[in-house]
Amino acid sequence: AEDDEGELDLDRVADVTRAVSDALDAQDVVAGEYTLEVSSPGVSRPLTERRHFARAVGRTVSVRLVDGGTLAGRLTAVERGDADGDDAVVVVPVTPGVKGRRPKTGAPVRVPLAQVRDARVEVDLSGLGPVDDDDVAGPGADAAGQES
Repeated sequence: AEDDEGELDLDRVADVTRAVSDALDAQDVVAGEYTLEVSSPGVSRPLTERRHFARAVGRTVSVRLVDGGTLAGRLTAVERGDADGDDAVVVVPVTPGVKGRRPKTGAPVRVPLAQVRDARVEVDLSGLGPVDDDDVAGPGADAAGQES
């Protein structure tokens, strides 16, 4: 399966942290006090293999091509090639909207994996802005947030 490596969750990170900390303490490798931090490469890890892309389907990606070009948009599929191994990714280009306009979506682009230098998942933080009190109150509420 493509996900044989398993998912990394906070419980697994905590287990590894305890095990490594106990081993370091037992061997007295580090003199004095220290802080052990265990983490994963996270979203900044480049997508370089087919399985990396398969896990990122549905996410927004930025792809650097071997020829120096770039492609940004939503990764919609990873296609398995024939016996010659021409696996490919399908990206729907998305151009951000300007001044509150909707983003523009282009036609899907199929890129053979052999033409991909690397790619990264783009983290979308656009929904993390300040909350408008009118949005929180919901429909049917007045300006003070009271139901009418």
